[in-house]
Amino acid sequence: MNVSPAVLRTSSRLRSLEELRPQLPVAALLVVSAAFLALVAGGGAPASAAHTKAQGRCAAPAALEQLRPAPLHTVARLAQGAPVVVVAIGSSSTEGIGASSPSGSYPARLQLRLRQHCPTCAIDVINKGVGGETVDQTLARFDRDVLAYRPHLVIWQVGSNDILRGEDLEAYLGAVTSGVQRLRAAGIEVVLMDMQFAPSLLVHPQVTVMEARLAEVAQAQRVALFHRFDIMEHWIIGGRFRFSNMLSHDALHMTDASYDCLARVLTGALLPEAQDLTP
Repeated sequence: MNVSPAVLRTSSRLRSLEELRPQLPVAALLVVSAAFLALVAGGGAPASAAHTKAQGRCAAPAALEQLRPAPLHTVARLAQGAPVVVVAIGSSSTEGIGASSPSGSYPARLQLRLRQHCPTCAIDVINKGVGGETVDQTLARFDRDVLAYRPHLVIWQVGSNDILRGEDLEAYLGAVTSGVQRLRAAGIEVVLMDMQFAPSLLVHPQVTVMEARLAEVAQAQRVALFHRFDIMEHWIIGGRFRFSNMLSHDALHMTDASYDCLARVLTGALLPEAQDLTP
């Protein structure tokens, strides 16, 4: 089987992280930070590359911003100023837990950024995140919370709660595959979003395997994978964020600042010609 560069990159990067796991005790954020200094010293840091339109703190290597394969129909509609409906579905990272208000969630920030690019366009990003859900629970809501809106694009954030609850890996991957196939059969473009780079997840021995296997599912189903895990790691190792301001006090959920950066990078992925928009 031909393996995409994205899958190879993910597998290589995760092997480096696997070596660090013994240094990541559950309640030791300082030890986690030290572990990532060791990652840099060991050559496991993301390769330096041209950065995205989201400059400053939010900047990420261009290769991580790109959606491959791109959701071409949605990208074309955005470029043409045609109406676009995006449904963001998933768990607490989509709902916006950790943000100071619902307007700080990544879907709300993504809608703001896209509308800034085209103020006269009808662009709706509908937030259908429900905190605490596993993939199976999210999949059960597809009729009501996805298909009913007839979206052009679905951004499906997956994985975090499944690993925290010790769900069976093969069952998880099967549910993701089933969901993607269902969306594509309805004519909807799909972007999968992987887990956040957070100490509460890194202590779990399956995290590296789950990340690599999700990349394989995305490749097999010919949908894009938005590499949130790698992007957030890049922010930490590059000194753009500290865990203390990238994540909330629970060392799991994101903050206003990191959700907004996530939206900026996504905007650059969907609108490659868009300039970084501030504030």
